[in-house]
Amino acid sequence: MKVLFVTLFVVLICQGSASAQQHFLNTRVLIPCLDMTRYAAFLEKFGFHTSSQLGVPNEAQTALLRLTDGQIFLTLMRAEFKGVHLAMFTDDIAAYEKQIPKAAIANIDRNGSSIDEIDISAPGGVGIFMHPSPVSTLPDSVLNEKIGAFVEFSIGVTNLDSAITFWKSLGYQITSQQAKPYPSATLKKDNFVIGLHTDPNFDGPALSYATTNVVTKIALIKASGIEPITTIQNNKGETVGASFQAPEGLIVNVYDLH
Repeated sequence: MKVLFVTLFVVLICQGSASAQQHFLNTRVLIPCLDMTRYAAFLEKFGFHTSSQLGVPNEAQTALLRLTDGQIFLTLMRAEFKGVHLAMFTDDIAAYEKQIPKAAIANIDRNGSSIDEIDISAPGGVGIFMHPSPVSTLPDSVLNEKIGAFVEFSIGVTNLDSAITFWKSLGYQITSQQAKPYPSATLKKDNFVIGLHTDPNFDGPALSYATTNVVTKIALIKASGIEPITTIQNNKGETVGASFQAPEGLIVNVYDLH
């Protein structure tokens, strides 16, 4: 995890805006969970708040809960699939069907000549559900008051080159790439950043953030009742980051901005 911190620090220096792409693509994190109330309470301690929810017809329970921290969207969902996924909404799903490697497409739901959904298997074991959406919105670009700036959605991969090729097929563009302390890269598309890490000890997928006054921010999270699974220290023994485990699968990394 310490080497991930070093890599993310380089990302903060190198990260820039990707070049304009032909097709809009709104990427959101999709989390299947059984206890939405518990999961939402966890995320609220990291600066997320509910933006919308959808109930189950004729039942007194929530089927879908969308949260945002002003930078990205997370969606909690009662679903049978397992593991953290990405939900992507685009204004031209047919174009992406032609670009995505055939081996990565698990299923296509068609409605006549139109496409309702493409199910995709990304390198690193992250699933993607792509949907058509002619009109979509992005979160406001504001810092998360509790954990700072969104750096990336971190994924562990074994083959960096093939992973980069895959994400480029979705219109993502490289913003940084490093060979040390291990091969890694970050790619950006519209409102979202993907981090690819070949570290064999990588824990993820993860939401990675960077903030000022990281010691204070970590202390406030701990005071709310959440203990880190890992604490990162520099050569001087100073705390420069921590990782927190969400109730069902997701990890949140919080690192020092400086």
